[in-house]
Amino acid sequence: MRAALFAANAPVALAIARHLRARFGAAWQEKAALLSIDDPEWAELIGITTIRQPTYEIGYKAVEFVHERIDGAAGDVRVAMLPGELIARASTAS
Repeated sequence: MRAALFAANAPVALAIARHLRARFGAAWQEKAALLSIDDPEWAELIGITTIRQPTYEIGYKAVEFVHERIDGAAGDVRVAMLPGELIARASTAS
């Protein structure tokens, strides 16, 4: 049975991939599926499946919320749902 691992960010994904490669060799992706948040350029090189975040839009929305607070908007919790993109690669292939 293949293990499924989730990395909360790119540095953690890289550490996991390095550990798996050290333990299982080049065929580590046959032993474990790896999914990571963020999509660094190197993820494509080693075949890690990622969820690409809309970083520009996240920053834009954060600045928009700050400006609203400066302009006197109520301090209620704000939520912004922004779509990510799944980039499927070898680390989750069956």
